Amino acid sequence: KYMREIYDACEKCDAVVLATDPDREGEAISWHVLEMLKKKKLLREDRKATSSSSIHVSRVTFTEVTKNAVLEAFGKPREIDVRLVDAYLARRALDYLYGFTLSGVLWRKLPNATSLSAGRVQSS
Repeated sequence: KYMREIYDACEKCDAVVLATDPDREGEAISWHVLEMLKKKKLLREDRKATSSSSIHVSRVTFTEVTKNAVLEAFGKPREIDVRLVDAYLARRALDYLYGFTLSGVLWRKLPNATSLSAGRVQSS
């Protein structure tokens, strides 16, 4: 539903600014949105190319939702940091590989601690 709204908005704009959380996961969400926009061919692959049918995507981050913080962030747009995306993907892989198994061990060894988990990705 939300991606459809973003796709529709992209048909009427020259730029998209992604403002997800300022952490690895937020960077990854922005990256996933960017990849979906590329798949729909709404972006130019070569940023130096000029095309009226393509838009530019940038990313901003802020840690507080105040007028000053948001204006300051929009004054310093940047590209998506692929290193943070790679860190997120590595963390997710490790959580899947080891987090599920270790969480089960925690639950068996500490019966009153069923809310503990060994990884951050705990859904299948």
